[in-house]
Amino acid sequence: QGGIFMVRKNGKYGVVDLNRKILIEPIYDKMNSTTGGYYIFQKGQDTIMWKFTPMKGYPVFEKTKPAEVKEESPIPGYIKLVNKVSNKETRYGFANMKGDTLVPPIYYLGECLPDGYAIASQDGQKWGFIDIHNKVLLDFKYDKLRVKIPANMQVPLKKDDKMGVVQLPEGKVLLPFEYDMLTINKRIKARAYQAQKDKAWGIIDANGISLLPMEYDALIGESNNTLVLKKGNLYGTWSPYSEKTSGLVFDEISNRDDSICFVKKGELWALFNSVQVKEITSFKYTKINKSGVFLVGEIQENGQTMRHLLDKNGNEVLPPENATMYGFADGSCFVKRANSSIHIDEEGNLLHEFDDKSANVFDKTWISAKDKKGNPAFIHASCRPGKEIWLESVGKLSEGLRACKYNGKYGYMNDNGEWAIKPIFDDAKDASSKFLRVKYSGKWGVLKNSASK
Repeated sequence: QGGIFMVRKNGKYGVVDLNRKILIEPIYDKMNSTTGGYYIFQKGQDTIMWKFTPMKGYPVFEKTKPAEVKEESPIPGYIKLVNKVSNKETRYGFANMKGDTLVPPIYYLGECLPDGYAIASQDGQKWGFIDIHNKVLLDFKYDKLRVKIPANMQVPLKKDDKMGVVQLPEGKVLLPFEYDMLTINKRIKARAYQAQKDKAWGIIDANGISLLPMEYDALIGESNNTLVLKKGNLYGTWSPYSEKTSGLVFDEISNRDDSICFVKKGELWALFNSVQVKEITSFKYTKINKSGVFLVGEIQENGQTMRHLLDKNGNEVLPPENATMYGFADGSCFVKRANSSIHIDEEGNLLHEFDDKSANVFDKTWISAKDKKGNPAFIHASCRPGKEIWLESVGKLSEGLRACKYNGKYGYMNDNGEWAIKPIFDDAKDASSKFLRVKYSGKWGVLKNSASK
């Protein structure tokens, strides 16, 4: 950069220009560039700093004031100072790019912010907040911060076994230090806190406004969608989106990281929208589970298990029937019936129909069936009508590829059903040790597997 090259020769570092003129002799053990046009070299225990001046056609390096630099600075535009107190203990500080000390290297450092602030400690036990000019903005009396400082600089801290919230950098206390626990709840409108006080849980925002009263035994499954409330043996929901609660009316709740929850009353399950706080289905299912992008609800009728295929919003895709349903990652679904099977898209439109009763899902992403001659055949779940690639065999997924046979020849497909190597070989083995063993024109050879990382 600027007409210079940082180089290494015989294991040592230096700098040359475009004409290979030596600007800094390659005699240094380590080298780091910094912002502001300074370059730092290490030779044994000594640190040497050079200032680079990019003059037209004549780049210049000049030695400048040494600085104790051994690590990249977490605050751009400043030098991180390192003070080895002992073999096991190191303290840190900061200097400007001229080498003038701004923060003496007497601190343990936590998270540093690029605009010139740092979480710091003088003893490694109690922590505070300082700026790049060593002004103490928050006294050293807090436990070590366990979360990253959020964008709004409102930070939950712990002091004397109690938690509160402080606004940085000014250090204003937003929530008093009277809570047993405070964890951030990622609300859509603003940040709020799941708070515990006197063994009871609730939700409070940084202004002290209660969003959910402090009366619950537990708040479960923190997410952007649904928070499950528990009190005694009853459960309910609270939505960070709508800030609405269902009340404690359910015996069990699952799928709680989604706004469409599975809720149970007595022995039966239903689908429930926690944002709108309404039941999507009646309580009629003995079991509900996810399969790909679909929801599958089981109903018992006349001793038979009937499965109801629903989309992710709880709308009917197929009416209940005695079939097994498998949702693929691409959004399609395989429905296996007693004597036939179908492959449908996310809206329930028919993609493929199989009269062969042995048709089934193969290795999660494929469908196995028989062709018109009764021979085994395979298609990838992402295949759509008119674009099918019917394979005679599909190998084991290994190192990103499958050895597949098509029209009597072998090639390799990735797990998306795309040819990585077209079928031109007489035989092929599964990928192994980043190589592919193939037979071509009667001879065996080895290819490099470019799909292997």
